[in-house]
Amino acid sequence: GAWSYSGGMPFNRPYPWLLADAGVIDINGIPDASCKYAATVWGLEDKPVIIQGDGTSLWTLTFNTDFAIGYTGLMGNRHAIGEAFQITCDETLTWNQIYQTIADALGVELHAYHVASDFLSEVGKQYDFWGSLVGDKSSSAVFDNSKLKRLVPEFTTHVPFHTGAKIVVEYVLSHPERQKDDPEFDAWCDRVIAAQEKAKAEVLG
Repeated sequence: GAWSYSGGMPFNRPYPWLLADAGVIDINGIPDASCKYAATVWGLEDKPVIIQGDGTSLWTLTFNTDFAIGYTGLMGNRHAIGEAFQITCDETLTWNQIYQTIADALGVELHAYHVASDFLSEVGKQYDFWGSLVGDKSSSAVFDNSKLKRLVPEFTTHVPFHTGAKIVVEYVLSHPERQKDDPEFDAWCDRVIAAQEKAKAEVLG
C-alpha cells in the first residue's frame, strides 16, 4: 500500500488480512514513491549532493524482485493471515555508502555535502522532511526478517544494492521518458548549500 508521512496509512480492510511492508523498492528507476529524477544526484551535473546528517545512519534498500519472493511466499499461507510482516533486504548500508554506490554505478565522482536533518526539515517544509528525514531516515534502521523467513525460507537477498543500482541507472539512462528533471528541487539544494557555506564563512570571519 501507499505510505504518507503527513496523512498516515489508513487501514480499514476487513479480516482476514495480511499486512506486509517493504523498505525502499527500486522499481525501474523509481527508488522511492517520492523520489525525483534530479540531475545532480544522477551525476549529470558536477555539483555537490546533499546527504542528511553526517551520512552514517543505517538504511536498507530492497529490490522489487527480492520483495516479490517474500510477498508471494506469504500469499495464500494460512499462517500469515492476521499477521504483519516486513520484507526488506538483508543488506544494511550507511547513506554515505548508498550515495557512493549510486555514483559508482554512474561512473562519476561523488561530491557529498552533509547538512543537518533538522535544518533541512525547517527550510524544506514543502518536501515533508520532518517526517521523511527527522522522523525516519536520519535514525538508523536495521530490520530483522526472521519472522518472514520462518514462513518463506526461500527469501534471501539476490540483488544487493550495488547490483540493483546498476540495473536502475542503466534503465533510466536508456529511457528518456523516465528522466523527468526537477529544476525547482535542484535550485533549492543550491540555495541550502550556499546558505550553509555563507554561515561557515561568517563564523570563521
